[in-house]
Amino acid sequence: MSKKKGIIKEIISRAIYLNELDKYEVSYRDFENIVTVPLREFMSISENLEIIPITRIYEIKKDSSVLYKKFIPKKS
Repeated sequence: MSKKKGIIKEIISRAIYLNELDKYEVSYRDFENIVTVPLREFMSISENLEIIPITRIYEIKKDSSVLYKKFIPKKS
């Protein structure tokens, strides 16, 4: 498992363990769009990360704090 996947899984696991799913928002890539939904909804849509893989997660926020943001290098 890559370090990035480990960080994302840790954030999600902590949210589930503390029962704070509604405090988190996940932004993920859906074709060319970035979609933002509450973590509870994301887990339902993704069927616990089966349909939408971790690699498509762009950003995770708790309240207004960014906990994870994918680095996308600019094209030159």
